[in-house]
This record gives sequence, structure tokens and C-alpha cells, in this order.
Amino acid sequence: MVTSTLQKRTPRASNITAASPNSIAVHPLTGHIGAEIEGVNLEEPLHPLVLEELKAALLKWKVIFFRDQALSHEEHIAFAKAFGEPTVGHPVFGFVERYPQIYSVARDRLKGRAEGEQVIPLGLAFTRT
Repeated sequence: MVTSTLQKRTPRASNITAASPNSIAVHPLTGHIGAEIEGVNLEEPLHPLVLEELKAALLKWKVIFFRDQALSHEEHIAFAKAFGEPTVGHPVFGFVERYPQIYSVARDRLKGRAEGEQVIPLGLAFTRT
């Protein structure tokens, strides 16, 4: 069983001075997948050693979470590019206007759609031939 060590939140550190290994804290959320990352500020450029630690955490835990990071779409895309070239947000359900790499999961992302509009046209949805 993995016990969380997140009782106390520490302020986000500056990435510029984080030049030593193990400069971030990785807190597993389960025994097999998912970890919360602490001690990194994604609004600043990432030091190469910090980036390597983030990549190692992603490879080990498959999903990593960062709390209290207020990133613009541009900053989010720049951060994603540190891990490889971003792809289209979602090939079927679309993406955020002007930002094809971002697919919103916000509750109100469909608010502007007409009532009753279907996301997948019926002719394309799970038909058998």
C-alpha cells in the first residue's frame, strides 16, 4: 500500500536554481499508476535535470499531475513540446479554437453548442455492414 506524503504543501520552487538531481518530489497516488509532482513551476523554463526527472516520473507512473499550475494554452503547448511533438487534441471531438493541440475537458466546453446537437453523426457511429 502506498501512503501519501502530501499533508503539507510546499511553495512551488524556481526551476532555474534546481540544478541537482532529485529536485522534485514525486508522490505516488496508487500502487501502480499516477503520481503527483511537487517542487516544479511549469510557468518557468525547465532546467534540463528537472525535465529528466519529470520524464522518468512519467515513464514510471504513466500519468503525472501538477497542482496549482495556471498555464495559458501557449505555455501548456510549450511544456508538452519538452516531451515530444504534440498531436491534434482529439481527432473526432475537436479541439480548442486556435489551439489544435489542446482538447478541453472542462465541464462547460460544450456550452456553446445548440441543444440536442450530436457530437458524432449517426452515420459514423458504430454501424455494422
